[in-house]
Amino acid sequence: MKESVTKPIKIPNLGYQNINIMSVSELKLEIINKVTSISDEKILEDIIRLINQESAMDQTYKLTEEERDAVQMGLEDVADGNLHSSESAKNMLEEWLKK
Repeated sequence: MKESVTKPIKIPNLGYQNINIMSVSELKLEIINKVTSISDEKILEDIIRLINQESAMDQTYKLTEEERDAVQMGLEDVADGNLHSSESAKNMLEEWLKK
């Protein structure tokens, strides 16, 4: 019987090996340097879209008192073992929507 030999996969060095030791300021400068060298409009549009998504995610949603109470009730249900399977929840929702 022939032994199967697993060959290691060579992962290309994409230039990210030093990211973990860079400060935030150094990372920002590195990003600025990389972006200024890009001439492909599609890539630049993708970058700005990504930055805009990150900015939108920075905005914290504030729960209302009612929403906090609902979340608390849900957490208590979980702690008490009051759970439903996905299939059961789907069936319950379908029945509720029929009303």
